[in-house]
Amino acid sequence: MSANNIEKKEDPSGIARFLPIAGWLPQYDRSWLKGDIIAGLSVWALMVPTSLGYATISGVPVQHGLYAAAVKLPLSKHPLDAPDAKDEPGS
Repeated sequence: MSANNIEKKEDPSGIARFLPIAGWLPQYDRSWLKGDIIAGLSVWALMVPTSLGYATISGVPVQHGLYAAAVKLPLSKHPLDAPDAKDEPGS
């Protein structure tokens, strides 16, 4: 791929600059909602046992793993961030 084929995205302005969800939410297609919910539940279903396992390995009570799983997902940047092709699992 040459540099000539790459499209430059416009920089967000206004509130979308600080809260990217404000830029993409108005264009969100409700037909995607079912797939997005399934994807979110899939991530949750993998994250909870992983958090429990890490808590066990580290020697802390298993409840701490649940607390970590419950706090990490809502506080991560991804729910409010703009969808981006460079985002990869684990980023």
